[in-house]
Amino acid sequence: MIGNLSRLVKLASHNKIASRAVPSFYRAAQKPSVINCLSLRNFNSSSVFHRSGENDQSLIQTLTDEVKYEKDIVEDQGEPEFIKSFVEKTGFRIISNPGESDIALEKDFGNEKIHVRFSINDIVNMNDDFNQVEVFEEGDGNQQPTKIADNHREEEKASDFHVNLILTITKPNSPTLHFDLVAEEGEIGVNQMMFFNNPKIALEQTSEADYTRRGSYIGPVFGQLSDDLKDGIDLFLEDRGIDTGLVMFMQDYIEFKEQGEYLHWLEQFSAFAKA
Repeated sequence: MIGNLSRLVKLASHNKIASRAVPSFYRAAQKPSVINCLSLRNFNSSSVFHRSGENDQSLIQTLTDEVKYEKDIVEDQGEPEFIKSFVEKTGFRIISNPGESDIALEKDFGNEKIHVRFSINDIVNMNDDFNQVEVFEEGDGNQQPTKIADNHREEEKASDFHVNLILTITKPNSPTLHFDLVAEEGEIGVNQMMFFNNPKIALEQTSEADYTRRGSYIGPVFGQLSDDLKDGIDLFLEDRGIDTGLVMFMQDYIEFKEQGEYLHWLEQFSAFAKA
């Protein structure tokens, strides 16, 4: 009787252990597959992270051709004569840094300091289309025109485009005179004529200075001034070199600088595509 009871206890104990055991097929299902992990890792590195776009090589070749084309133009042109001539005639100093859109002109006029600022971004006001351009050489008689260039930006000079400029004139013990002007078709028009007691408000390109300028009195409507006063202001500006010659220079310099900035943009794009 005791022997039978002992066997029953052992059998029950064995069955209890067996019931807690995890089936082998379940353990196999939970075990990660080494082959699957390796396959996933290879897919991530080769197919996603290290694959170039299928059109990248074509783009790189196009950029290489464009860079060479633009460099040849810059080398052929050299330093434009109009820049040297303008500086010698007007006494303005040109402040232009690569990669920056703003250009500054500065000079002394008696006890005054004259500061002009304009931007090459005004080239968007140009009427000429800089997109795909085809250049043809005229034929003789009935001969068809011969195509001599395409797929490059047009090299012809723009006839005219307006330029926005800021003129600031400072002198000791005096308010600072600040003009918002527009130059077009060889003439300069006055949008705003303001005064600031602190010259930094007129000259600094900071958010604080800009906020102060926006909240200041912009002056009277220029067109509503008397003819004598308008004529006097026009002559005042001409005496300081704010005239037709300046308008022509700004338009030419914008095109000149934009050409250099475009070449720099192409070189950066090319370096990015090749990296």
